[in-house]
Amino acid sequence: MRETDDLLSRVDHTSLFNPFSLHEIRLRGLVSTGRTDVAMRLVERSPVPTTVVAPQWRVIELITVAHVQLLAEDRSGAAQSLDTAIQEAAMQRLPHQLQRIVRTAGTRLPAQHAAASQSLDQIRSEMAA
Repeated sequence: MRETDDLLSRVDHTSLFNPFSLHEIRLRGLVSTGRTDVAMRLVERSPVPTTVVAPQWRVIELITVAHVQLLAEDRSGAAQSLDTAIQEAAMQRLPHQLQRIVRTAGTRLPAQHAAASQSLDQIRSEMAA
């Protein structure tokens, strides 16, 4: 991680290599290794996306943040994160991210699960037309 931080300070940021996308990747790594407490602290220091960041990274990050919040038993925060992610994923037409939202919400956040499923069905029906 130190090498990545060092590289970030020396090179131009791109839509894929920037502090925002690497923040999301770190969150996923912390969750995958069972370090929810560290991930939750990192959520509180989320970088602000810039114009260099690809728009889908904001959605990806919101879903990951919601996952961390659920693991930390912050259902309200997770619901809020997923609500925003659903709106942005539907607007950007990101079916894979809507599928991630459905999986993340699961049975713990039924309203968000239903909303993401509905948006996903809408995209599928538009694509089939």
